[in-house]
Amino acid sequence: MLVSGGSSVGQEDHAPLLVAELGRLDYHGIAMRPSSPTGIGRLSRGGRETWVFLLPGNPVSCLSAYEFFAGPTIRALGGRNRAWPHRRLTAPLRKKISSQVGRVDYVRVALEDGLVVPIATSGASILSSTVRAAGCVLVPRDDEGMAEGEKVTVILYDDELVDQNQ
Repeated sequence: MLVSGGSSVGQEDHAPLLVAELGRLDYHGIAMRPSSPTGIGRLSRGGRETWVFLLPGNPVSCLSAYEFFAGPTIRALGGRNRAWPHRRLTAPLRKKISSQVGRVDYVRVALEDGLVVPIATSGASILSSTVRAAGCVLVPRDDEGMAEGEKVTVILYDDELVDQNQ
């Protein structure tokens, strides 16, 4: 079961409370940007357990949470490999990516002239940042970021590698 929205800690965010009340809320809140209000739980009925993924309502957070948690689980339940099915490429960064130690950062990037260009955004509600992106770069939780010129792995959103000059 996928629930998008209502998973944070605001007054109207009822999904985590409902899952905890009706079943088991295994995780709520993760050290990842975007997608920190993600929750994962299970509901049981008639001896059957159903996974519940509480995906944030902001579009980019929702995509990120789905890619990391719901997608792999759904693939595994269908007998498929849990790994991301996306192609990858390695290329140098045009400019640095800053991050905070202790969380994973999911950074949308464009590809221009053989370089990886981070797309500057002001938040997880900016869906156009994903539409403009060729893919994403993951900054591991133990890193403060990635330096200009550093070779990074890009997880591509599309099978076609398109140079996106913006």
